[in-house]
Amino acid sequence: MVPMELIIWAVLFVIMVVAELATQQFVSAWFAVGAWAAFIAAFFLSFWWQFAIFAVVSTVLLAFTRPVFLKLRRPAVPTNAELDIGSDAIVIETVDPVRKTGRVRLNGVDWNAVAADSCVINDGETVKIKSISGTCLTVVKEEMKS
Repeated sequence: MVPMELIIWAVLFVIMVVAELATQQFVSAWFAVGAWAAFIAAFFLSFWWQFAIFAVVSTVLLAFTRPVFLKLRRPAVPTNAELDIGSDAIVIETVDPVRKTGRVRLNGVDWNAVAADSCVINDGETVKIKSISGTCLTVVKEEMKS
């Protein structure tokens, strides 16, 4: 019969590997290595020693290797999309929430658009960009200047 400690450490190892593959944040991987070390220790040592080995191996790996891996990761490429918020765009296809249509031109680039206040905005009107989500701009009608 298989000792319960072996099952516990094997299950914890699998959970940590799956969590690491799902998140890719270089946290769970070190706990997976710690669980693997405790699994090996389960053949020779009592549960409390196994737990100590798990805790020490996981903590040491997390403390000393995670900063190195974070430095080696490529940084996210900023898009400067936040700079477009508040800018003016021209409606090139009527923004209509019922028909689910709408396109605007911002700095020579055509974007999908939705109205922030769910109103219809006609072709040729000027709108202000309120937010950006993927390739869709949320816009509001520009107030008439007097």
